[in-house]
Amino acid sequence: MNIAGQVTPDSNEEYFFYQTLLGVWPLEENGHATLLQRVQEHWIKATREAMVHTRWTRPNQPHEDALQTFAARVLAKDNGEFLEDFHGLQEKVAYFGMINGLSQVLLKVTSPGVADFYQGSELWDLRLVDPDNRGPIDFAKRASALKGISAAESASEDHALRDLVTHWQDGRIKLYLTWKALSFRRAHPDLFVNAECLPLASVGCHAGNVVAFLRRTQAASVVVAIPRWLTQVPRSNQRFDWCDTRLHLPANCKSEWKNVLSSRSLTIQNRNGESSIMASDLFLDLPLALLHC
Repeated sequence: MNIAGQVTPDSNEEYFFYQTLLGVWPLEENGHATLLQRVQEHWIKATREAMVHTRWTRPNQPHEDALQTFAARVLAKDNGEFLEDFHGLQEKVAYFGMINGLSQVLLKVTSPGVADFYQGSELWDLRLVDPDNRGPIDFAKRASALKGISAAESASEDHALRDLVTHWQDGRIKLYLTWKALSFRRAHPDLFVNAECLPLASVGCHAGNVVAFLRRTQAASVVVAIPRWLTQVPRSNQRFDWCDTRLHLPANCKSEWKNVLSSRSLTIQNRNGESSIMASDLFLDLPLALLHC
């Protein structure tokens, strides 16, 4: 659109709009009803605070109206060509964003310091800044989801975990990780208060795509491992090909470890005097690991 001789939105505003769509696009169908209104309100707030074409003290109503119209046209149901193209990118970004989000939760719980959680962030939180993030929190939904996860795990740990991974869009996998990691931290306070913290090196063809550290006391140890820059790692059927990538552990570590997040046991490999765990074993059930011995 052309407002007062200027194309609206400008290139920066349009780029910001698409970034916002990628970040806020609902992972489940029931979130689309209010999407347009939320995006429009956020866009006006952001452009006013940028103070380029409009601002809080002097709103430029024609410019803001043009932005609202642009957003409505982009998200119109008959704009199929754009939406189809956008969905391909959005699904890819959301998948890798999911893994990054889980990694951040695990790092938050296990890194030195006190883990801080905002109410409402137990599931995927795709809300924008205020006023979008001021809505009520459905605590009953979260309590019900946690109860269901616990019951499913009691019946079959393997089946429960596969279900969470398959249906990661509903956010239960994040709730599961938060529950498991915090429960482990609560049960082993010494590992997160008095333990030393050591970086762990990875080697192999995708060594740069693994981040890990060890926390240990004289009585116990815990390894935290997450992937990074995963778009660089080949995958097939949701399985990443880690090739010969492995994580080095101190030579005096115990040989048997248990993944707290999957209850799978892992055995340390010894090669030429080096102790290591294959990344393919680390990330077999989940794209991150919390090992304990």
